[in-house]
Amino acid sequence: MGNKELEHIVGERELAATTASAERVGIKVQIGSPRRYPDETGYECPLRITGPGIDVTQWMGGLDSVQALQAALYIIPFYVNRVCQDRGFTNVHWTEVGDNLGFPPIAGEGQNGR
Repeated sequence: MGNKELEHIVGERELAATTASAERVGIKVQIGSPRRYPDETGYECPLRITGPGIDVTQWMGGLDSVQALQAALYIIPFYVNRVCQDRGFTNVHWTEVGDNLGFPPIAGEGQNGR
């Protein structure tokens, strides 16, 4: 899928978490601009999560750029919580604990689910 570097950051969010020693740490999420796959069969949207001991880049795909962006927005809480849990971080949040990091819930969760 070509160069996997994050280019043209279109959004960024600062999150907070707590370490095992009760220290508050920052977690940054960056979302790149969706771009066409090299073979032109769809789009990919990059996201990057960084913080103490964290530097993870993921790519979400879609049939068009909107679907790729939506996929990235929906998967961010999963990836952030997973990498934070792997490092022993707790209470990961944006404005308050339990806020889904400010990202939309996946269908079936929260108020958007049916």
